[in-house]
Amino acid sequence: SQARLFREVLSDLQAYSDKNGSFKYIQREFKTRLYESFLRQEAGYRFLGQYLTPRNVVLAMVAMSSADSLAPGARICDPFCGVGGFILETIVGNANIYSEFEPRNGVVNPGITLLGFDKGTDEKDDERTIILAKANMLIYFSDLLVKYNSPIYLKAFSDNAFNKVFNLMRSNLGTFGRVDEEPFDLILTNPPYVTSGSNSLKRAIEEEGLSEHYTAGGRGTESLAVEWVIRHLKPGGSALVVVPDGLLNQTNMLRFIKRECIVRAVVSLPPRTFYATPKKTYIISLTKK
Repeated sequence: SQARLFREVLSDLQAYSDKNGSFKYIQREFKTRLYESFLRQEAGYRFLGQYLTPRNVVLAMVAMSSADSLAPGARICDPFCGVGGFILETIVGNANIYSEFEPRNGVVNPGITLLGFDKGTDEKDDERTIILAKANMLIYFSDLLVKYNSPIYLKAFSDNAFNKVFNLMRSNLGTFGRVDEEPFDLILTNPPYVTSGSNSLKRAIEEEGLSEHYTAGGRGTESLAVEWVIRHLKPGGSALVVVPDGLLNQTNMLRFIKRECIVRAVVSLPPRTFYATPKKTYIISLTKK
């Protein structure tokens, strides 16, 4: 029934296009907002403390970052990537990064590494966020895919862009279990923030023998996420992270942040910035000492 419905939707879109003109030149921002509207009230994500980042916040954080000055060999990450907004806006918003995805002699081999990780929800085999991130990537790269549409290029793009950039973490720990990752020059993220359930997460970290990587002593998943981010930055690397106000009231976390990083900025976001929660949030900008 889902396959039939999907086919009917495609047929309706084609009929509309035949009558009124191509969808090709609809603004990318409109298309990506469809994803946000589709997922923003999803109950499973609210339960996990995950809230999709509005596009204007993503764009502001990318503009505040050092992405435009990164050279080949640099590494960029969103460890809680959702539908991929931070990674994709970083690519298309910076010519030095976008050009790395141009084919050279039929090969797509970006010199700047971009990685997005997501655990998805707790439903069995749920891959929706990563599927949507890759679909989102199709929209962002539609001009390149039209320009370079040979089977060789499309295969190279599939291998070295879609399947390397966005990664589904199937373990219960998700990104928190990926502690041996090579450090990054830039991390942009909006991590999950919930207090309930964080103790079971910490127990799972202990059972996996990973406690030495989480020693700051903060509360909630947001403290684990910020510690992951800071420990995975190169010296001199930078991060922009959305955090709830509760994190800024945790003495242990503030001590850890100030010991490890230079705090470049704390940006207060307006109430109801995130669709599904009234929680007060901030952007913190950090540089690893």
